Amino acid sequence: MAAESYFFSVSKSLDILIIERSWEWAKENHIKEIDELFPDATSYYKRNQLLVREEEHRQYYAHMKNYLENISTLPYQIIQPKLGESVLDYILV
Repeated sequence: MAAESYFFSVSKSLDILIIERSWEWAKENHIKEIDELFPDATSYYKRNQLLVREEEHRQYYAHMKNYLENISTLPYQIIQPKLGESVLDYILV
């Protein structure tokens, strides 16, 4: 028995919530982290690190959507709050 089938049979309230943040929302945090991790790095190196992280961000959400749509049997919801919006505005409806 697959783990998902087991968990679903045990709990009918098992729902998956994905909070999909835009790259624009996440970008500033990555810039700060790169600056802290590599304070003496060149602008070229920091830009490349940022581009790698942007691609990783996009691939992560693409993978999660594919998994939930095509593999998982669990119910799910994907929300995409805009900049300045609270996640609670979406889930406390």
